[in-house]
Amino acid sequence: MHEFTDGCSDQYKSRHCIGDINYGCFDLGYDKIVRNFFENFTCSWTSRCSRWFYQKKQADLSIIRGQRVIQSARDLYVFASENLCKTAEDSKCSRRIFRYIDTINRNRDRYFKPVKENRKIHQVYSSRSATVEIRKLSCYTFENCLNTDYNDCLNVDQIGNFSILKMIKENADQESEDEEIAYEIEQLYELVSTGTIFAVKADDVNRPYYLVKANKQMTVLRKESTDKWGITYLPGTKVIHEYYFGMVNDNPLEQKLIKRISAIHL
Repeated sequence: MHEFTDGCSDQYKSRHCIGDINYGCFDLGYDKIVRNFFENFTCSWTSRCSRWFYQKKQADLSIIRGQRVIQSARDLYVFASENLCKTAEDSKCSRRIFRYIDTINRNRDRYFKPVKENRKIHQVYSSRSATVEIRKLSCYTFENCLNTDYNDCLNVDQIGNFSILKMIKENADQESEDEEIAYEIEQLYELVSTGTIFAVKADDVNRPYYLVKANKQMTVLRKESTDKWGITYLPGTKVIHEYYFGMVNDNPLEQKLIKRISAIHL
């Protein structure tokens, strides 16, 4: 697979992007992956056109003409899949393939240390040997380079050979960061004290949340307890005792504390 992308050193050329290419063949099922970077901003227009300009233009026109309502990433994906997969007869591309990713798992298990002089990298090559090779210029002048036979590139004297880039993981540092974040999250209960007002998410369609006021600090139940809403909590549970606010005249900007209805919140 050949890729052409922007050359921003902080985004597309970041240490994790280049490190992921090292595992790209195993993750995506390709035998070889070649990524080419354009110069940032000015010369990246060619790359950007091929990736999103045509799709964005057609989506804008369909909205302006009143033919389509696009309000989310999935709406854009459905529009593109239904209308933009086929190309013109004189196009150099036979078809367009669009993919929609509903959620992205940000819990990465791969973190890499910075790559030195990444601004000078213009082509990255990886295969199932799980290595990353780089060079400062790309070449697509001859059939050899199109077939990734770079050892037989006829312009090697001008653009140079590939060199192996060793990607170094930094998992140990990341694990310590995760532990620190988890520790901070566990201590959020301490932020709630007597008199603290906070919002509680609700399952009510007409009212997505309720405002409550804590009348005690966080406590650990010594015995089973049931609030006036009929919810029972077991001994040893960390809870916050609170009163609800009720809207006055259905105005969400005007709230009144209802002390006769107490509740317990986890």
